[in-house]
Amino acid sequence: MARPSERLIARLRAMGVEIPEGATIRRTHAGYWQKAQAAWSWFVADANGKELGIGSQISVTELLREKRLCAAEAYSDYDISIDPMLPGDVPPPRGAFRNVWIEPE
Repeated sequence: MARPSERLIARLRAMGVEIPEGATIRRTHAGYWQKAQAAWSWFVADANGKELGIGSQISVTELLREKRLCAAEAYSDYDISIDPMLPGDVPPPRGAFRNVWIEPE
């Protein structure tokens, strides 16, 4: 069975998020104060260890429990933030993000 990080990368790729082969998820070990400032709890790194600007404040395990995920690429820094799409959530408005990927229902 694949590790949780491998399963999440597979889900993100299936959504259309471009993640190169050999990429891995790295935990940041952010503390309370960093998380209060919206620091990611993990990010995706390529095979050479370079951060790819894909990550989330929400743990890999928590995201894998969700039925649908949303990935949104910011205009400001091109970072892609991964969040759950909860029942009743609406997609981000057009123009609010550079790109948005949402898992189908």
